[in-house]
This record gives sequence, structure tokens and C-alpha cells, in this order.
Amino acid sequence: MLIDSLEEMALYFGEKENRYRELEREYQKIYEKDLRQEMKAIKNEIAAKKHELIESIYDNIEEYRLLVKNFPDLFDCFLEEGTVGKVLKKKRWLLEFMPLKNKNPEKELQKVREKKKQLEEARKTVLTWVGKVKARQFEATFSILKGKLKKDLDKDEVLDIIDDLKKEIKKEGWKIALNEPVIEKIFAKMITRLKTARTGLANAKKQHEKSKGKGSVAEYDSMKKLEEFKKTTEKYERLCRHILLANQEYLNKLKNKKPQELGENEPVIRKIISGITIKRINEMFWVDKMKQMLDTK
Repeated sequence: MLIDSLEEMALYFGEKENRYRELEREYQKIYEKDLRQEMKAIKNEIAAKKHELIESIYDNIEEYRLLVKNFPDLFDCFLEEGTVGKVLKKKRWLLEFMPLKNKNPEKELQKVREKKKQLEEARKTVLTWVGKVKARQFEATFSILKGKLKKDLDKDEVLDIIDDLKKEIKKEGWKIALNEPVIEKIFAKMITRLKTARTGLANAKKQHEKSKGKGSVAEYDSMKKLEEFKKTTEKYERLCRHILLANQEYLNKLKNKKPQELGENEPVIRKIISGITIKRINEMFWVDKMKQMLDTK
């Protein structure tokens, strides 16, 4: 179950990060090349595992949401688990996504844009401010910061508050954007970018084949371009999957549409959605199983 996976990942990250710190201490003493290479390898392993955890969140998103809903204290414990916690905090907004009821997503998104604009204006004002930022004066000018500045602060402190708010508002915007009809526009945009990337990849493959035997520089350059297009293509394939997994109600609608309803992008869309399996979970059964598992731990 999900809890086992999270515990295994927490243990993995803990062991790898401890080993990295050990190597770092040794390297500070003797500066050996082998130590630096091992440190680099561990960093790459940790990065790959982080990516695996993010994919796990999207692939098992309903189970994660059930964990937040039914076992919030347990989820909070995982939030404190080092690297696992950092990744979960970053994606928590996704787990809290709920379709908007009786609200217009496009109007709500416009409100978010206005907040972002006000924060940007506040940031520009701080940069030109002389001396400590006057809390009352600043909050009166920028209502979005009301209650955020408890006292007069240094410019850097106010900039940190603004940056944190920008992150929160960005998450708020994404939760709204996952609703229809906004999600349709975002998905269409990603599909267009994916098609462009695939065209570029096909051309890069042809160029690489042509460059073979024409000198190492030409072959290296073509290989580099090929790798770049591969990464870009994989990126947009991944983003398309993530968007659909985040709102499985919208994914279901796409799966049930007829080919003509998907238009000219039908082959690309069909290939993406055919590779996504919606995991059905019986909530009562899942909760009982979780309780049994927790009782044995």
C-alpha cells in the first residue's frame, strides 16, 4: 500500500543523504576525485528517486487524497520526513484540489491574476524603498499583504514574505485552472507543444543519421540536439499525463469522447489517454485495510 511505499522512500532518502554527508566530510579533508564522483552519483540517485515519488503522487493521486482526508495526522507525519516531506509539501495543493461548485473558474482565475499583479507591484515598490518598510503604510497600499507584516521590517524580510505569497497564489491558481473549461485550454496548449516537440524530434533523428561519418563535431552537435528534443518531448508527454491525472473527471470525459469530437489532435490525445489507467478505490475497504495495517505497526 501507499504507506509502505512512503516509509520505504523515507528510509531510502535518509540512508542516501547520510552517506552523502559522510562523503562530504571526508572530501573536505582529503579532496579525492573518487569521493567527489561517488557524491555526484548519490545526488543523481536522490534526484531520480524524487522524480519517482512525484510520479507516484500523480499515479496514485486518489489514494493520496484519501490519506489526507482520512488520516491527516499520519500524512502530517510524512510531511516532516525530510525529502519525502519536502516533495509532499510541494504537491500538497494538488492533493487538496476539489472541483469548484457554483463558481466560474475563469472569473476566479482572473482574481488570482489580479493578486499576482498586486504582489509584483508591491515587490517593485519594496525594491525602491528607503529604510525599513512601514507595515501599516505598506498594507494600506497593498491590501493583499494585510496581516502579513506584523511590524516594520527590512526590505529583504518583506521580499521573502512576497515570494512566499507568490508561491501560495500560484498553487491557488493551479487548483482553479484544473477545473473545466480552463483545463481544456491548458491541455490543448500542452498538446500543441507536444506535437511541435515530436516534429522537432523526428527532424533531429534524421539530421543525426545524416551526420554519421561526417566528423565527430557534426555528429556530436546532432546528438546533442536529438537529446534536447527527446527531453522536451518527454516533458510535454509527462505534463499532459499529469494534467489528466489531476482531474480524472475530465480524463473520463476525454476517454468517452468519439474520435471526431477530439478533432485533428485525436491520434495524439488518444495515445496519451490510452496509456493512463484510472485506479478505482473503494474508500471504506481502503480505510479498513489502512487501520489494520496501522494496528500491526
